[in-house]
Amino acid sequence: MASDASVLRQYADAVWNEHRPEAVNELFTEDFVRHGPELEGGETVGVAGFLQLAENYLTAFPDLRLDLTGYHGEGDRESVHWIVSGTNTGPLFGGEPTGKRIEFAGVTVVDLRDGRITHEWVAFDTLRFMTQVGLVPAAV
Repeated sequence: MASDASVLRQYADAVWNEHRPEAVNELFTEDFVRHGPELEGGETVGVAGFLQLAENYLTAFPDLRLDLTGYHGEGDRESVHWIVSGTNTGPLFGGEPTGKRIEFAGVTVVDLRDGRITHEWVAFDTLRFMTQVGLVPAAV
């Protein structure tokens, strides 16, 4: 079984950097739950729900890249700090592509069971994301 840090790195690399969201079939438990920002609809239940969310982001940002910048592990709870970047060249949240570049930071905390991710909590600066991609106007 892989160490917890390598599970998180495998997750980041396979899903977000190699654009292979189906890798979660091996990395997530069957009862996986993702607690994300309201921008994404909040809670995502199950692997199938996550796959749809990941496909939405990877379609909107075909060059999406997620770089891990910090890691902390304690027992069955792990956390990573990350920076994501990409260019919006596909539809996003029902809107047309803007061609705008994004770069922002976030944090993911996961619970692990038997070396697989069972829960994920994701937090990032959604206002910065929405401003960068052009979903809300920049403050003057």
